[in-house]
Amino acid sequence: MPNTVPGCCELCGRQLAVSEHSLCACCFGRLLSECLSHPVVCPACGNGRILFADGICALCHSGEEEDVDGHCLARYLEPWPRLVQAIKFGSKAPLAQDLGRLMALCLGSPREDELVTWVPLSLRRFMLRGFNQAARLARAYAQACGHDSVSLLRRIRGTRAQARLGASTRRHNLAGAFSVIPGARLEGREIILVDDVVTTGATTRGCSQVLQAAGARQVRVFSLCCG
Repeated sequence: MPNTVPGCCELCGRQLAVSEHSLCACCFGRLLSECLSHPVVCPACGNGRILFADGICALCHSGEEEDVDGHCLARYLEPWPRLVQAIKFGSKAPLAQDLGRLMALCLGSPREDELVTWVPLSLRRFMLRGFNQAARLARAYAQACGHDSVSLLRRIRGTRAQARLGASTRRHNLAGAFSVIPGARLEGREIILVDDVVTTGATTRGCSQVLQAAGARQVRVFSLCCG
C-alpha cells in the first residue's frame, strides 16, 4: 500500500527534506536511473514504443504503423502500480509533481510549438475524485520543461470502467466518448497527450483520433507506464 504518512517518502518512508515533494532524493534518483538505463523497448521489433498488456507494441500487433507516437517510463511493474494508485486514488498532488519531473527528464521536452494536454475524466469521476491525475501529470511535466499545458479534450459520454474490460470491449466502450473543447484551434498543431497508464491503447487512441480529426498534424502519447 502507498505510504500515507505526511512528510515521508512515498516509497521508502524516509523523512523528506524541505525541498522534496513526495519522493526522497534517493528514491527519485533510483527511479530516474532505472528509467534511463532500462527504457521500454518492444521485444519483437526492438523499437522504443509503448507496449500493450501482452508485451508487444501496436506495430507488431497490426503490422501497420500507428498514427500516434507513444512513449512511457516503465512497464506496469513494482513500484509503479503503487505510485500510480497513489496519484490516481490517493490524491497525492506532490507525487504527481515528482513523476511529471521524471517524465521530463526521461522523455524529453515538448517542441517549441507543441501543445501539452491530457486524457479527460468524465464529470462523474471528476466529481468523485475531485481531480484528474492525468491533468496533474501533464501540468507537472509541462512545468518541469518550462512549457504551458492546455485543456483540449472533454468526455461527452459516460463509459464503464476500463480496468476489467478486454481490448475490443474497451474500444467499443470508448466510441464517441471524447470531443475537442469548443474554440480549440488545432489545425496543423503537434500535441503531446499525457496519461498515467496505457494498457490496450484504446483510451489514448480514441483521444488522438479526435485530436487528429480536428486538424492536429501529430499526436505523441507520454505516459508513466504501459502494459
